[in-house]
Amino acid sequence: MVQTADPMQRIVFASPALMASYLAKLHLMQEAAETAIRERARDAGTAYPDDDPAPSAIAGAAFGCLVAAQNAWLASAGTRTFADAIDAAMTIVGPTS
Repeated sequence: MVQTADPMQRIVFASPALMASYLAKLHLMQEAAETAIRERARDAGTAYPDDDPAPSAIAGAAFGCLVAAQNAWLASAGTRTFADAIDAAMTIVGPTS
């Protein structure tokens, strides 16, 4: 899988048009994740008010970490795994206490 993913990601990340399309698809997934966060909170009895930015911020941070990890993984030229890169990115925005 790495042998396939690496060159394909490099092509996408190097092309402004392909990257724009990729980010547009990620945006749709991020919106779906925000909806799921809101629904899960509501179903648990702790609904977010409509004007609360927390679900959007949570989803946005997660997807930002995904893109940051992809860039870091590609920059590592195979010296680290994608799992290590995503863990490092998520640690940066994770809880500090």
